[in-house]
Amino acid sequence: MTGANIALSIYGGGDVLDNHAVPLQHYPMTQVRYFGPLTELSGTDEEQLEIAFPIIVGELRAALEQKHPALSGQSFRIAVDAVIRESNSTITAAGEVACLPAFAGG
Repeated sequence: MTGANIALSIYGGGDVLDNHAVPLQHYPMTQVRYFGPLTELSGTDEEQLEIAFPIIVGELRAALEQKHPALSGQSFRIAVDAVIRESNSTITAAGEVACLPAFAGG
């Protein structure tokens, strides 16, 4: 991903639903939530961002780290619509992105 901007590209897949059975094209922006220590590091617990889809999870993470430099080097996972995604997976649409800190104890 080039540059610091995360920009919206309207996703046209009208029959794609989020985990609440709401068509994803009804989301004008993507809700990004931060949990645990990531809240303090990002300076917020949630924000609305325009994200250009499709995007690789690793590219999204890099963009979030660029937006919030304190996140760089932190151990956290990204969940898309309540499903944890690997860094090399492609996201074609999202209603919610959650940044989850490392969990101890299983």
